Amino acid sequence: MDWDHIDRNEYFYKKFDFEVNLNHEERDGNILWINPSKSGSIEDYQSLNYKPGIAGLMQELSEIEDKF
Repeated sequence: MDWDHIDRNEYFYKKFDFEVNLNHEERDGNILWINPSKSGSIEDYQSLNYKPGIAGLMQELSEIEDKF
């Protein structure tokens, strides 16, 4: 994310119904879009217990490693 223009980006994504969770102090967060044509919701996404970004990738790799 380009933190020099975060306010403009945040406004844009919220305007188009993205789920925006940003921590401005830590310069961290995520922007999520749920495809409405798939009848999804933020609750469905959260029920998957998936973390976006690098945290999600690390979680996936850890789960794969645990299987072996």
